[in-house]
Amino acid sequence: MTMFAETRDETRNFFHTVWRKMSTPEVLTPLETIVADVIKKHPEYHGILDPIVNDPLDSKQSNDFTNMDNPFLHMGLHIALVEQLQSDRPKGVRRVYSQIIENLVAADASSLHEAEHAIMQCLSDSLWLASRNGQAPDENVYLENLQKLIPKR
Repeated sequence: MTMFAETRDETRNFFHTVWRKMSTPEVLTPLETIVADVIKKHPEYHGILDPIVNDPLDSKQSNDFTNMDNPFLHMGLHIALVEQLQSDRPKGVRRVYSQIIENLVAADASSLHEAEHAIMQCLSDSLWLASRNGQAPDENVYLENLQKLIPKR
């Protein structure tokens, strides 16, 4: 299962569609369920997804984000992490994720989201570097960077 779209607007429209379906009795596909779970964890983005507040087809509104504050990129990284964990791709990411969560979240379940943000930063850095170098992301470097998030005992 993967979230693939040809254009940025198609991807953003997918988020808007899931948001709309969340408020209706429509059945969500498995991928839409993952996206809905991510949307639920980010109430700060609900206004962006709400057609009463923003027209999802307004391309001017969709250009107003930098990478640092782009809610679609942020939620997309959450979704990519879920997909990585489901497929264990790159091989071993599930084990490293478990170690990170076990060590960082230990007694504070609310820090799970923040731990995932640290993991997503590694993913984002890997994607940025690959894009800059015009090549596929280096899975080994990504896993090495994730390992650095595991506190030394």
